[in-house]
Amino acid sequence: MIQKKDKYIVKADLPGLSMKDVSVEVDEKNRILHVTAKREHRAEEQDETVDKGAKWVAYERFYGKMDRSFGLPEDAVAEKDAINCRLVNGELTVSIKRNPPQEEEAEKQAPRTKIPIMDH
Repeated sequence: MIQKKDKYIVKADLPGLSMKDVSVEVDEKNRILHVTAKREHRAEEQDETVDKGAKWVAYERFYGKMDRSFGLPEDAVAEKDAINCRLVNGELTVSIKRNPPQEEEAEKQAPRTKIPIMDH
């Protein structure tokens, strides 16, 4: 998770997946961001051949489900309208707005103005 001035950024590499394979959800009450991705095994991929006489010698592909959860920082806005997601070339980017920083109690007090002392 990357902290920027006005937002947090979460990135995940999900090569070969499309938007229909990925889900992003926010648990507003518990302030948790959930990212889930799933790739189904497709038997027809193994049946694909370049020509009639070709056969697979090696076949390595990941199939299954990935589920990650991220606790959101106190100043992150944990609401649907404050979160944007993009999936481009297998890279998921989630942008979460931040609340403006709260002033510390000392900073809330009226600033002091120095009054010059005159020599009589």
